[in-house]
Amino acid sequence: MREIKFRGKIIDEGYKYGEWVKGSGIKISKSGSVIIYDEISCQWYEVDPETVGQYIGRKDRNGKEIYEKDIINFGGAINYIVIWADGFYFAFYYKSIADDEVFVLEKQECEELEVIGNIFDNPELLPGKKY
Repeated sequence: MREIKFRGKIIDEGYKYGEWVKGSGIKISKSGSVIIYDEISCQWYEVDPETVGQYIGRKDRNGKEIYEKDIINFGGAINYIVIWADGFYFAFYYKSIADDEVFVLEKQECEELEVIGNIFDNPELLPGKKY
C-alpha cells in the first residue's frame, strides 16, 4: 500500500515561513485555506494551496521522495514535471512551446530519474512556457 502524504510551502507568518512542510494530515477549511500536519514538530501549518503536492509513493535514484510538481530529469536535455493525470495515475509532463507531451510514470523509471527541483523554487529548469 502506498504511503499517503503531502507537502506545501508554509505561509503562516513567523516561524518556518516560506519553508516546505511534509505530513500525512491535511485539512481544507471552508475559506479554502490548506493546513498540513508536520509529524516532526507535531504542529499544523497553513500552506499556500498552489504549492500542495502529493507524494507519489516512489523515490528517485538518490532515494529522494517524488512529489507532484517536482521537476525530474533522466540525464538528458529535457526536464519533466510530475503531475496527477486523468484522476488515477501520476505521469511525467513535458511542456514545450511546440506541444505538450504526457508520459505515464512507471516504477522502474523512477529508479532511473532524479528530482532536480520543483516548479515553485526552480522555474528556470523548465523549458518553454512559464507555469
